[in-house]
Amino acid sequence: MHTLLRRFLRLIAFPALFLLLAFAGNRIFVRPDTFAVLTLRDLRNTPDVELVFVGSSVVRNHINPAIVRAETGKVTANAGIPCLSLPGALALTKELYRACSPETVVLVLEPALFGVNEEDIEAENILMPYLHDLSTRLEYYRNLVAEDHRYVDRLFLYRTFYVRSMAEMFRTVTMHLNPSAIDPSVVSQKDRAGHYEGNGFVRFSTEPCPENVLRRGFRREPVASDYRLRSDYISLLRQYRDLIEAHGSRLLILVFPNMGAGYLSSPGNLGYSLSLAAFCAEENIPFINFGWARPELLPSLDPYYYDAYHFGGDGVDLFSRALGRCLRLLADGQDISSLFYPDKWSFQLSLNPLPNVWLDRYRGQWDYSWEQTKDELPEPGEDQVLFLANANHLPGAVPLYAFAAVNPDGSETFLTDYAPGGMLVLDRAEVPAHLRVYARLEDHPELSPVSNDYPATP
Repeated sequence: MHTLLRRFLRLIAFPALFLLLAFAGNRIFVRPDTFAVLTLRDLRNTPDVELVFVGSSVVRNHINPAIVRAETGKVTANAGIPCLSLPGALALTKELYRACSPETVVLVLEPALFGVNEEDIEAENILMPYLHDLSTRLEYYRNLVAEDHRYVDRLFLYRTFYVRSMAEMFRTVTMHLNPSAIDPSVVSQKDRAGHYEGNGFVRFSTEPCPENVLRRGFRREPVASDYRLRSDYISLLRQYRDLIEAHGSRLLILVFPNMGAGYLSSPGNLGYSLSLAAFCAEENIPFINFGWARPELLPSLDPYYYDAYHFGGDGVDLFSRALGRCLRLLADGQDISSLFYPDKWSFQLSLNPLPNVWLDRYRGQWDYSWEQTKDELPEPGEDQVLFLANANHLPGAVPLYAFAAVNPDGSETFLTDYAPGGMLVLDRAEVPAHLRVYARLEDHPELSPVSNDYPATP
């Protein structure tokens, strides 16, 4: 009997030590996100919170709890972790229920993540070391490796996100032992743009640069045959719904708005949102797609974007106010459908029909972002260069393109008139150092043309 017991103990000793090393190492050697630690600290210290938003950086950076509370009268907090998707949302929500019993949990989803097959490991790096419950950690790990099978990377996070100095390691350990000692103002001074305003909200002061974002960030993506939610995604959504109901809270699923060009360049942003709306209707889960908000509820946020997924400045408060207004109306039992476009057709017609254009040099390989088919491409001579212009635009619209050489003094010499097709062949010796393309729509002469450069505008 004693021999069997010793064998059993030996058998479990190695995996137990293996897990202990992983968990201990992740708590000591993983580089922390101080804003995330402050968010979790505030959640644990706000047991009376009534309304919680759960999601990625779109929650942390874009929802101002103070404004939402002023609109709804509810004590409000954010639970936002950068790059978070459904596996992390489940773990984070279990963590917040250790200290809070919110009336309503709003799960905020991003269209850009619907088609992603795995949660970014950065989210696990930020969240996993600060989860208190071992069973929550293990379930989070199981959900992650079921997606991507990265068993070692997901277990030993410090292999990738290691502390870079003894001082940083000491700071990490201090955050675990005494998170209440973190001074948000000091953190804000260390970060060039972010300022922690409390309750999980980080305000960024980065200047909006929508024109540069449009020139760099949005190219046409290939159209998939099917944008239905994956079965594993649906399973996680149901687990999340069951978790909320088991704690007596109400669940609302909200789709975060994209920059307008994102809906024209990425068909999945619209397709997956429609699939999610259908799922929520079948499961009787309240659902709001804020991307479809009418301007009387939320003016276009496009002028406030500083990258393809985040906006700042007054856009944050505009969005928070509109969000709070919707939640207040829902709590009062009012119908909010008139504040949103009723279908995808009316929504698409509300978008800028020609948000951006780009210019490429053809190097013998076709690109999916081009509207020109392989058969349409001319065969340039040995001493010639082919340039291709393309634009994001409403379906059925016909873009016209004009090419210009930009002179050293900034003046332009037009090489072509506006014409469809978007193709320019030049002798190699005549290729200007700075080439610019303009685009406008054939049936919308009242709209100003958009432009981009080759080499691309920084």
